[in-house]
Amino acid sequence: MSRRLLHAFIAAATLLPALTAAATESAETAKKEIGLGLPPVADSLTGDLLRMLWGLSIVIALLLAVSWLVRRKFALPGAGGTSAITVVEMRPLTGRKALALVEVEGRRVLLGIAEQQITSLATFEPATSFAETLRSREAELTQPAEEEAQ
Repeated sequence: MSRRLLHAFIAAATLLPALTAAATESAETAKKEIGLGLPPVADSLTGDLLRMLWGLSIVIALLLAVSWLVRRKFALPGAGGTSAITVVEMRPLTGRKALALVEVEGRRVLLGIAEQQITSLATFEPATSFAETLRSREAELTQPAEEEAQ
């Protein structure tokens, strides 16, 4: 049975080019008889370029429409910059831990974020900078150590 199948594949492979040529020749003859001897516009370089630009413009228009819909439908509250809470900066640490500097009503809060909890590490008043707060915090931590030493 496998020998018959092999002979059928060989016969089909030898006849395929002849069948393709005959089909192409009959299509050319039919075009000439009907009066379609001119090549279609899509076969020319200009036609291909116009078709490509048309498709590209449709894709760009669809992308713009989808992005507009997504922004309108899924906009976060306060995304326009009028939010009372703003994440100023996020710094990833190890694993799923991070530091976040958040501004709430003009005050900045440094948060430590872990998998199971969020801890407020420091609060910065509007007039103080991070460096000033760091210096005052170091002074607070070194004062009890000096008092214990005495």
